[in-house]
Amino acid sequence: MQAQLWFERCDPISGGNGCNVSGFSDQCSAIRLTTGHNYTVSGNYFHDNCGGMNGRGYDIDLEEWFYDAIIENNLTHNTAAGVPSNSHISVSMFFESVHAGPFQNITVRNNRFNQTDSCFSINVAMSGPQAINYYNNTCVDFRVYGYWPGGDNGDAGGTINFVNNIFAALSTSSQTAMYVDPQKNSGVQPPITNDFYCQSCSPLVNWSGQSYSSGNLDSLGTGNVYGNPGLDGSLKLTASSGPAYQTGTALTANFPDFEGDSRPSSGMWDIGADEYSGPVTSTMCTYAYTPWSACGSDGTQTRSVMSATPSGCTGTPALTQSCVSAPPPPASTTLAAPSNLRVSSSYLLSNPIQRVTLSRIFSRLRSTPALR
Repeated sequence: MQAQLWFERCDPISGGNGCNVSGFSDQCSAIRLTTGHNYTVSGNYFHDNCGGMNGRGYDIDLEEWFYDAIIENNLTHNTAAGVPSNSHISVSMFFESVHAGPFQNITVRNNRFNQTDSCFSINVAMSGPQAINYYNNTCVDFRVYGYWPGGDNGDAGGTINFVNNIFAALSTSSQTAMYVDPQKNSGVQPPITNDFYCQSCSPLVNWSGQSYSSGNLDSLGTGNVYGNPGLDGSLKLTASSGPAYQTGTALTANFPDFEGDSRPSSGMWDIGADEYSGPVTSTMCTYAYTPWSACGSDGTQTRSVMSATPSGCTGTPALTQSCVSAPPPPASTTLAAPSNLRVSSSYLLSNPIQRVTLSRIFSRLRSTPALR
């Protein structure tokens, strides 16, 4: 789905007849829904959407109040750049509530947003409790923010969850991957198992006035990671490794990825809209062991594994080895003369059968160096 730029339709150079653009705000949406329930927006492709006089536009725009709605498996590409200096930016998934509200039981999942000013925003003028879940979305090359709180002054309270999402500025010089303003977003919960990657962002995450970078990201929420997720041109994972592979949270109820590939019923999910289904490359483990035990009587000694890295690695730890026990020290021996030993002038009798002459005994004594 492509929305032609409004001023291009008007400009004679593009075949138009000219338009009066005085006071024109140029706010556009590819899909704009106002109030409703039991909606599903799924499987749409938006490219080169909006733009124009002040650049404010949205790919998907839900306004006023909604409940029991699912936004899933959509792809947006190259939404026209806005004008951040006046808060007119393009947003791929936009919630806006000015006169009514709130948004209840809304799930945004498996969407891929590529080259937009901001992937997500909740902009409310009428404060109220919201219930919105952002699950397994892939937000790539956002120009300004991954998530932006919007320009109105209402407070989006309630419970707003971000779980298993990718926020990756791979080729853009972005400002902040996630900007949460406590005055406007009191309902946003600490993020869970998201992959953040932005080398230009300063800070990486602005969470209620607290700055987070790659160095202290692990102290924000639960299980969030930093690193290039490793995506191809269709925003799919390319390898069975990397920060987004098998580091996500298993959600209930289970749902497949954007291509219909199943996600594990137990264990770790992949982060983002794609569940990796290509060839799996085994990563060998590096083990940390306890010291070897003493050598046993069976000629073996044992040890245990304290840790194995990286996560998900394979291998067989070496837990036993052969050994040789040291021989026991020789026992001391004291020789006692037999009680029936008799000495005569010509021979020594220690045994009726054996005869040793005294001359032979003295000869041996003289040949001993210690007795010379």
